[in-house]
Amino acid sequence: MTTVPVSSLQLEGKKVLVRCDFNVPLDGRHITDPTRIDASLDTIRYITGHGAAAILCSHLGRPKERSPELSLKPVAEYLSTALARKVTLIAISRTSSRAARIPTSTTLSARPIARTRQPSA
Repeated sequence: MTTVPVSSLQLEGKKVLVRCDFNVPLDGRHITDPTRIDASLDTIRYITGHGAAAILCSHLGRPKERSPELSLKPVAEYLSTALARKVTLIAISRTSSRAARIPTSTTLSARPIARTRQPSA
């Protein structure tokens, strides 16, 4: 598979799906080491700074079923603070209508994703 640098893309008005490694250690509902999240911030800022919406997908652990303790809600909250913009957590399941509209050649995590959106002008 060919890797294309994000800096070579025309991003204005696009939606960019970014697979992130947000599998961070938690102490209850608090992130104890945000290093993996911090590593993605420059890419997310680049995408949103060039007029695109960043759709971030990730997971915590290796869940067989949905589990509240493996929610990405703490990650979305951390991202909201780090990016100084609202990050909305959207749950997508294998059977949801949203997932059905995504082309079958695209692979998505069946776990919740965090999504950032450019503020309205």
